[in-house]
Amino acid sequence: MQRTLKRAFDICGAATGLIIFSPVLIWTAYRINKEMGRPIFYNRERAGEGGKPFKLYKFRTMTDARDKNGNLLPDAERITPIGQKIRSSSRDELPQLLNVLLGDMSLVGPRPLLLDYVPLYSEEQRKRLGVPQGITGWAQIHGRNATTWEERFKNDVWYADNWSFWLDIKIILATVSKVLKHEGISAEGEATMPRFTGEINMTNKIINIIQEILETDVNEQTRVDSCPNWTSLKMLQIIMALEEEGIAIPIEKMAQIHSVADLIRLSEN
Repeated sequence: MQRTLKRAFDICGAATGLIIFSPVLIWTAYRINKEMGRPIFYNRERAGEGGKPFKLYKFRTMTDARDKNGNLLPDAERITPIGQKIRSSSRDELPQLLNVLLGDMSLVGPRPLLLDYVPLYSEEQRKRLGVPQGITGWAQIHGRNATTWEERFKNDVWYADNWSFWLDIKIILATVSKVLKHEGISAEGEATMPRFTGEINMTNKIINIIQEILETDVNEQTRVDSCPNWTSLKMLQIIMALEEEGIAIPIEKMAQIHSVADLIRLSEN
């Protein structure tokens, strides 16, 4: 029932949005064509629900400027003044209303990321693909590009575990408020999120294994002496489980482990 209600709301909302914002869409397309030329739209394959590929539509906000070796310049150097204005008002996302009508996306959900990010996801991060990807989401009203990848995935997974129709309404209202106030658009000095490299996978994997064995929530700051059930035997189980996942920590270094952070540090050596 919730899924049906969500899809019906998506169709009505996207169709209404395209009608209401049609003057904005036309004017934005005109300005891009005038100042940057064609193409007006930027599209690239993204991972939808379940990892299914689809073409996501956005207004183009950057040039294709390259260095002497033919490599694209950093995003911050390619974004144009008009592109910055379009992004600050989130107008670049408006063409995705068409993606919503086509069923590629929802109005609300984790932002669809690049296809080549999917193989880098940890098991926990893959939960974000269990719901329709959206134009806005829980992560977007909690910082958008001004957060780390770890924080963003945490917010996406929370949404995937807790989504409901009424939560979607709450997120849409919060999004409108933030767009009008120009809050949480991007980190200072960053045009877009830095590329996801999967570097946080190791940390998440270690934390997930510890939580599974101890049957309690932990984070990087959790100390061994703060968990009554974190015994020497449990520590040995954790090290053996990590080894099965390809994370080797010498047993003789057990005495050096006083926290989750110590386990992470030793795994990197």
